[in-house]
Amino acid sequence: MQAYVVCYDVTKDKIRERIAKTLKEYGDRIQYSVFEISLKNQNELDILCNRLKNIADEDTKIGFYRLCANCRQDSRTLDGERLAEMPAVVIL
Repeated sequence: MQAYVVCYDVTKDKIRERIAKTLKEYGDRIQYSVFEISLKNQNELDILCNRLKNIADEDTKIGFYRLCANCRQDSRTLDGERLAEMPAVVIL
């Protein structure tokens, strides 16, 4: 399982809504234009990127920031509480 923070900057409402709807399929919205997503493997990342490319226009900026296991484990809220941890195993 791979975790990413995905941030985007989109000027057009329709494109922004479609991107958000797509990312909701993979994870949780953290802020208005920030999602934390979980992907099974590189192939799933490639599929997601292709889906987003088909939605985006020339002004769309989308960044994927991978969260390694240690980085995720050390992440905290402002109050010092640990963020929700990725499950060790996912049963489908």
